[in-house]
Amino acid sequence: MYADNAPGQIIPQSAWDGKLLDVSDVVKMQESKYLESALLSAKFYNNTEKKRSYYGVPFKSAVLTMDIWASLVEKAGFKMSEMPKTWDAYFDWFKPMQKVLRKSMRGVYSLGYTISTTGDDPNNTFNAFLIAYGGYGIVTPDGKLHADDPKVKEAAVKALTALTTPYKEGYVPPGAINWGDADNNNAFHAKQCIMTPNDTTSIPVAVKSHKGWYNGEIYSGGLPLGNDGKPVPSQLGVELGFIPKGAKNVTGAKEFLTYLIQPKIVGDYLKNAEGRWLPVMPEIAKTDPFWLNPKDETIANFTRQGLIDPTVPWFYVFNPAYGQVDAAHIWSVAEADIITNGMTPEKAADKALKQIEAIFAKYPIA
Repeated sequence: MYADNAPGQIIPQSAWDGKLLDVSDVVKMQESKYLESALLSAKFYNNTEKKRSYYGVPFKSAVLTMDIWASLVEKAGFKMSEMPKTWDAYFDWFKPMQKVLRKSMRGVYSLGYTISTTGDDPNNTFNAFLIAYGGYGIVTPDGKLHADDPKVKEAAVKALTALTTPYKEGYVPPGAINWGDADNNNAFHAKQCIMTPNDTTSIPVAVKSHKGWYNGEIYSGGLPLGNDGKPVPSQLGVELGFIPKGAKNVTGAKEFLTYLIQPKIVGDYLKNAEGRWLPVMPEIAKTDPFWLNPKDETIANFTRQGLIDPTVPWFYVFNPAYGQVDAAHIWSVAEADIITNGMTPEKAADKALKQIEAIFAKYPIA
């Protein structure tokens, strides 16, 4: 079986409950070729057997990219070559462009942050900011929550502040609090925002046929550096094939998955999908010039970000409790508390962390 939301919403919980078949025999056929983050993202904790194992077969992945209207940046009198490299300076750089562009354009905003309580994009965006501010340790690989870690609390407050303040200041489209996963794409294509964080290359690839946009007016790149000048690892969203216990044709399912993850087969599949998703095997990018083609900056940047630069698994890999955190959009609700209810980022972070602690209490890992 496969579903887009399975890695976060189906597999961790089902593995915990002992409802999935161990697919280690399939993964091990190509294990040496996989990216380490992809392998980690396929291992989940089985609370019945009290151990971790492969309950998913990785076959594609994606990271959060930064899509920018380079043409609007230049129209505002700025140069892409002067774009700051560190986190806060990078996002702040877009703010003054809004005032300039509004002299000739109506309804354009600097930042296309998805800060709603639906879909994956709000979680993707918040997690990137949390990690950039030093909060990746909120859940460690042993499945333990560290909500009481001062560094985690500080990172959460900074992330909430960084995402909500521009909205309150008018730099983010008002409708962003209600955006679904496709809405920031649509707003970007309509030139309602100068830039937007977005998972996969769906934004640029969707307009490949539009003359001058792909690898021209639209620039798609990776995450800026942290404020300390060090790389911020991207969370690698890995899509997985899985087999429920009780499946009628386990042999056929394993044969298909074994076929699918052959480097040539899965590489051609992803290439024919125009590079919207990435391979999970570095060998594919090294042997097929499609992925690092210097003439295709969009795909080359995406490939470097997801296969060469630092990546880390999502939090739900370590404990299924975080899948529930994401499903409940606890951090998005915290953003709403700040924007709509006037709560301070500190109090919103405290509230969110207490809710997360309550969820984790149901998923103890010895």
